[in-house]
Amino acid sequence: MRLLVDEVPRVPASIVHSLGVATGASDVEVTVRVAGISITAIVGLSWTRQRNGGTRPWFRCSCGARRRWIYVVAHGFRCRDCPDLRLTYRCRRDHRTAHYEQVVRPMLEQARAWVW
Repeated sequence: MRLLVDEVPRVPASIVHSLGVATGASDVEVTVRVAGISITAIVGLSWTRQRNGGTRPWFRCSCGARRRWIYVVAHGFRCRDCPDLRLTYRCRRDHRTAHYEQVVRPMLEQARAWVW
């Protein structure tokens, strides 16, 4: 069974600004401590210009994808679509009936309570 996105620690690309990395830098060293273990790796960066000015950093995954989030794994950082990680979302993993019972039915019952 695939891991869920919620079950794996992740790092946002927006952290690049708080690390003091210069705009236009091609890579950054990221260190994350998870469960008492430090994981350090150099992660590629790419930048896009924003309409209102400024720039937005993106992580470059080892698979070549440009991502806003990278996930922490034992051997470094990966995006959720990397072949050796392949994360999924809870709504995709759960059976439709279970999803209906947990999400849709309570919403319908709550909506009925508001009907006069």
